[in-house]
Amino acid sequence: MLQRLPLFLLVDASDSMERCHADTLNRALRLVINRISEDLYAVESVVISVIVFSGKSQVKVLNRFSYAYHCGFSDISSLGGAADYGAGFGALFREMTDGVVRPSGSAPGDLRPLVFFFTADSSRRTAGQGLSDRAAQDLRRNADVFSFVLSGKTDNSWASRYSDRVYNIGDDAAPLESLLSKISSYVLKSSRAAIPQGFLSMMLSSENDYQSGGREDRAYQSGRERPESPGRARRYKSFLPYFFAGSSYTTMPELVTAMLLRPREGIRDIRSGNLARHFGRFDRYTEELCERAARDLAMALDPVSERNVFCRLMYEMAPEVKSLFAGGREISGLTELGEYAINAAAAGNERLCGEILLLQDFLEFYAVSVIKSDTAAHILRTARELATRMHYPDIRFCWILGYAFSEKRSLRVRDKVFGSPSELWYFLEDLKKRQGVSAYEGFIAECRDDLTFFAAAIPERSAKRLLQGILGNGGKAVFGDGELEFRDAAAFDDFIAKLLQGGKAYRLKAIFENYGPALRQVADEVWHSASYHSLKRTVKNFAAYEEHLFVSPEALRDYLSDILVRNQDSPEFLREYAKMHDQALASLETHPEFRETASRLRSFRNFGKSRRGSVTAHTITVNDVRYPRMLMKGDVISFGRYPCDRDGSLAPLEWQVLEVSSGEAFLITRYCCRRF
Repeated sequence: MLQRLPLFLLVDASDSMERCHADTLNRALRLVINRISEDLYAVESVVISVIVFSGKSQVKVLNRFSYAYHCGFSDISSLGGAADYGAGFGALFREMTDGVVRPSGSAPGDLRPLVFFFTADSSRRTAGQGLSDRAAQDLRRNADVFSFVLSGKTDNSWASRYSDRVYNIGDDAAPLESLLSKISSYVLKSSRAAIPQGFLSMMLSSENDYQSGGREDRAYQSGRERPESPGRARRYKSFLPYFFAGSSYTTMPELVTAMLLRPREGIRDIRSGNLARHFGRFDRYTEELCERAARDLAMALDPVSERNVFCRLMYEMAPEVKSLFAGGREISGLTELGEYAINAAAAGNERLCGEILLLQDFLEFYAVSVIKSDTAAHILRTARELATRMHYPDIRFCWILGYAFSEKRSLRVRDKVFGSPSELWYFLEDLKKRQGVSAYEGFIAECRDDLTFFAAAIPERSAKRLLQGILGNGGKAVFGDGELEFRDAAAFDDFIAKLLQGGKAYRLKAIFENYGPALRQVADEVWHSASYHSLKRTVKNFAAYEEHLFVSPEALRDYLSDILVRNQDSPEFLREYAKMHDQALASLETHPEFRETASRLRSFRNFGKSRRGSVTAHTITVNDVRYPRMLMKGDVISFGRYPCDRDGSLAPLEWQVLEVSSGEAFLITRYCCRRF
């Protein structure tokens, strides 16, 4: 895990900070912040404190131990007065004492602090005023100090008294750039080392070792594979802390949970590329997921699509997370989400209902990929289809979702919340007794839209009937000139179910073909039910077989199987049946669900058929004698009739057996059958 690296920016803002020097100073400070923000390693480890001073009473601490992406301050200008280094360095000592975490026991603490001291004062007379030799030694013993002189003077030896290195950046910020580029390697080396060394020591270490490590890190950042030593391999397979919403997270599930609780901030981190850059340091697969999500977010057209992209990424990053999150709250699953949705809708909380609605595209992915429930996915698809078809607002979608997954049956009618449809019924009955029928009918007329919605949304048939009974005959439908009449959608659905149970396929088909267009509008606009779509699916599932129509493929298969079972002792019937229906059976053989049964029936076509050119003679045996007896050479038999006489009358033909071989006989007539 990366340790914190405290970086103190100590700024001399006395009179010597002329306007040109102030511009140089602010450019340098912005350079520090930007370079650290852009570095993959430094951004997660460097914490910045900014101290500005002039005289004794003019010391300001603008930032305390802030990460670069949270570190913001306006341009710094001169505070006036003479520089008092004692005041500035005294404030630096206090901040280091209070904020730097020292090693203790197994806790490694912070890395050795860095101090960047910016000054425009090149006067040897005032340099170091108020800073004793002992204080300068203590400073250099506890931190690596680098001084940056903005005046452009070449003689800056006065600053070496309290600095490890002194740089002149009057016209060229290259020394500062070079120094900042080394911070990343310092953080990496120190985190790997058993005893971290200081930044200055790292700079003075073997140049070859440093350059090798730098090339290695730059190669990885550019996308090429990093050669892994055993220590590095172990480290990059672990999770590096991520700073999010003011806190640092050290495991993937903790980070994902925090982001799901604060989705807007999480989406912002994905869009900015911060999340991808972080995982690019140790987890290439998750980095690619984050980059893909950033591209998808750029193409998202609405908040629902954005939330879908965000939530999919979170659950792909941490598959072990199974909870849902809505409105800043963790929810254990779909059942609790259903109760949460009903409570939000009953309270009329449009904000919470809007948060739940943002999940509508994602929930099907959650059902299929997270909790792996096809049943839940089907329920969600049905709920979304109903809400889309009826153009329901957000709150009504919450009711539908809640009824689908929870057992709560609360409903809200004219700003009144009832625990169940029965409670609403008792309320109306009491209203009728206390205020009369007119008040009862007025309430129903005023709330007809709400009552109609709940009658369609609540899944239980008993509740539907109760609510439709409250509505009265408002949904009564007469088909044709009174051919059919239904009080409501529930009565129509019951009638269809009875026809289906009785196998009345032709009756169901006729109703759909005759009343389909009208039924669709009545179901959508009056009944607010799925009656039309249910009947359409039923008729579409019918199976045709010659003049027969069956309510389902299973019913046709059962019909054919029954023919086989009932006539298993009558193969002659099955042979004739197969011959008569051969074309229809051949067509059924092309369908997998009928192939086996149809093939068995068709196999009877050849029952009792002999080889071509032979005659099948079934025999009867009496006293060991088989009749008809076997033909022998020289036998004479009668076979067929022919007009042999002059008057043309038919007479039996006699044939003589010339030869018998392999069960066949060669015959010749004893008389000439044709007159020459």
